[in-house]
Amino acid sequence: MGRLQKILIPFLGLVLAFWFYSARENFKPEMLKGKRVIVTGASTGIGEQMAYHLARMGSHILITARTEAKLQKVVERCLELGAASARYVSGTMEDMAFAEHVVKEAETSLGGLDMLILNHVGTSYFGYFNGDVGHVRKLLEINFLSYVAMTTSALPMLKASEGSIVVVSSMAGKVGFPFTVPYSATKFALDGFFSSLRQEFSIQSVNVSITLCILGFIDTEMLRGKRVIVTGASSGIGEQMAYHLARMEAHLLLTARTEAKLQKVAKRCLELGAASARYVSGSMEDTAFPEVVVKEAENTWGGLDVLILNHIGYTYFNYFNGDVEHIRKLLEINFLSYVAMTVSALPMLKESEGSIVVVSSVAGKTAAPFSAPYSATKFALDGFFSSLRHEFIIDKVNVSITLCILGYINTENAVRAVSHAIQDTPAPKEECALEIIKSGVLRRRELHYPSRAVGSLLLLRDIAPDFLDSLIRSSYKVENIRRT
Repeated sequence: MGRLQKILIPFLGLVLAFWFYSARENFKPEMLKGKRVIVTGASTGIGEQMAYHLARMGSHILITARTEAKLQKVVERCLELGAASARYVSGTMEDMAFAEHVVKEAETSLGGLDMLILNHVGTSYFGYFNGDVGHVRKLLEINFLSYVAMTTSALPMLKASEGSIVVVSSMAGKVGFPFTVPYSATKFALDGFFSSLRQEFSIQSVNVSITLCILGFIDTEMLRGKRVIVTGASSGIGEQMAYHLARMEAHLLLTARTEAKLQKVAKRCLELGAASARYVSGSMEDTAFPEVVVKEAENTWGGLDVLILNHIGYTYFNYFNGDVEHIRKLLEINFLSYVAMTVSALPMLKESEGSIVVVSSVAGKTAAPFSAPYSATKFALDGFFSSLRHEFIIDKVNVSITLCILGYINTENAVRAVSHAIQDTPAPKEECALEIIKSGVLRRRELHYPSRAVGSLLLLRDIAPDFLDSLIRSSYKVENIRRT
């Protein structure tokens, strides 16, 4: 058995290492700069958010949906965010001619097409199938046949550009669920058609990719009217979480050190649709400040539904220099203030059966060089909140705790601190922020983001720790680290 372990463990380590490195995304925002993209169903929800992300990447965007007034607002925002161009066509996909009309508009205005994102969906009921064949026919027209029609119309341009088709589908198109019979039928149809079409493209050497997006249950209304505290909300991930929550019509209380930045974020949250948005500025070095923030929530709302702990103190990225006082200060900000806010907020969270979301790091799960003080605080978070979760379960306290284990994210502070020494490409903060919110709302135990990269590190930690340590050390440009 011992001999088998000696062979098996290194082998598994190599497999996981391959998985880890293959999981590293080669995507860069510049890849979409100047690209011509159609996004359907873009007036709200996922389609709207895709439009904003594409705008930030400098794409030419043509969006479509039913409601013209909403499309106008999305286009205005896309231009503000940096879209190379943004225009819209309003209409309904029940009209087969409309699908062709949208593609024709892209040909006329953009001179071609690089990406077709099919995201629109028709309204259906959630309940037992009632025998209404007419409704199924109508839903097939919108959710399936219009996708086929748009693909057919756009294909000559996509072949010319060697472009991409992105089909937004659902788990209901892979697995049969009750109460969604008409909707599920249309999503299964999408899977069958586009999976088959991909095979034909491969046979014919047509260099147009087809990506099927299989999404789970996403309900932005789960946070409507919820009372949420977000710490560290003036920039980076915290700022992006505030904007996502605002679009979901939550009540927001934001906190960070810099008042001027918080004012801008709160104002933007109100523009995005927050039920309310206010802020309290101050430093988590002040041991009284966490209680001040929680008290403000109590006085303003009379309760609290979600506590998102995201703030962080400044530390160096270098060899440990023996400064114990710096560790003490960092523990106060990165750990003890999290504990203090949780203790203060717990009575309100118990009453609302709410959620605690703790933004941590892979540096709190696996050892890495050049971050000893920071890593100590993140390991402390893991130990405290994982233990507290046990106590809640034992005491039947219905308050969830979600630990968010993050990798390298493209926040301004992180990139400035470590980009000279880390070879990895950072993951997008906007997507990271949304994943944190989703995990908290769904009351998950942990979030690993980016999932494959972080997940593979944690697996290697448990089965091949020495091999993992070697991998981690090899990922640093040690020659760029200057001792201070």
